[in-house]
Amino acid sequence: MRRILYRLAGIFWLLLTMPALALADGSSASAGGIQLDSAWVRAVPPVSRNSVAFVHIRNTGKHDDFLLGVDSPIAATAELHDMVMDGNVMRMDKMAKARIPAGGELVLDPDSKHIMLFGLKAPLKIGQTVPLTLHFSRAGALVVQAKVVAQ
Repeated sequence: MRRILYRLAGIFWLLLTMPALALADGSSASAGGIQLDSAWVRAVPPVSRNSVAFVHIRNTGKHDDFLLGVDSPIAATAELHDMVMDGNVMRMDKMAKARIPAGGELVLDPDSKHIMLFGLKAPLKIGQTVPLTLHFSRAGALVVQAKVVAQ
């Protein structure tokens, strides 16, 4: 009976972690105390001219750093955005910068801050990786390869 419970627990754990494992393509970058992990871009229909990118940013340094901007050769422009409630309406606002506190993190995810990619230069294909260059006030420019996924 215990063996069955352990196997079920293992299967349950695997099912919970599979989405994270699918996004973790091994691509990461670090400099100046900033670490970038789990970068991904949402696949969109070939006719779409815009997409969105996400990344997990950790600051292991002793000083706050700021994400000042992003660019990528796959898009005409890339912007930092945040989701904010305006009364009963959720809207996206462009951000000039985002703070990564010393010893803290900034998670760009589908429910909050994210990177908008406007004017895609070519259709995105599931499984391909695309470069994102993130610009920080202290760490400088860091390039991470983001995997295109269907999410």
